Amino acid sequence: MLGDPRVNQNPAFLTLGILFYRWHNVQAAHVQAEHPDWVDEDVFQAARRRVIATLQVGEALPGLDTLQLPNDRARYGKGRKEKEV
Repeated sequence: MLGDPRVNQNPAFLTLGILFYRWHNVQAAHVQAEHPDWVDEDVFQAARRRVIATLQVGEALPGLDTLQLPNDRARYGKGRKEKEV
């Protein structure tokens, strides 16, 4: 169902696949609301691009704090790990 033959061997892998499958549906609903005149394939591809962007940002954000230079911290504020609660 999720495009990988190993999906039923690992519950965590299955759960992650289902989450992104559902996230795609949420994004597709948003795209459809924004562009009601688009055909299904256009809505699907736009939602697909949004889900891929979500994955890319999720991979990039944890490392951004380590890439900041001292001058960047002074200019843009504290990193996520240093923020006071």
